[in-house]
Amino acid sequence: MSGLAAAAAVATTLAATAWLAATDPKRRRAFRLPPFRGRRRPRLALSAALVPGVLLLWTGNGAGFLIWLGLCSVAGWATAAVPPARTARAAELLAATAAGFGKVLRVPGGGARSAARIDALERRVAALEAALAAAALGERDPMVARLADYQAARAAQRAGDA
Repeated sequence: MSGLAAAAAVATTLAATAWLAATDPKRRRAFRLPPFRGRRRPRLALSAALVPGVLLLWTGNGAGFLIWLGLCSVAGWATAAVPPARTARAAELLAATAAGFGKVLRVPGGGARSAARIDALERRVAALEAALAAAALGERDPMVARLADYQAARAAQRAGDA
């Protein structure tokens, strides 16, 4: 019973900590995110984060309190260390996992299609690097010539649009 109570307390505290991290104005500015719309309610979130520990102590669950204290400190540091974009991806992954429990999680556009696209992009990067190396040596590579023609056409198009 003490393990279940500690798990519930940790889950409640983590939810409150995640809310505080997601709505913190300074953190949002630091990561160049738009300001949070809505009421932030930091006192309510702090209460929700700390009350489970107090309840564990009040019920005489010292082991659960120590588990709660340790896990919440580690999870709090992890929450602070992870950028918001990665946190959002992790939340989406958790939501997808919870929704499709027992099923294979499929990422849109993933699988073999992603591997083929990565291979194609790596080949393209290798070709461009070879073209740059040839240009550095002073050789006239057809790919470099095509790139120069493309850039000239885009510049002409922009001049015509202006």
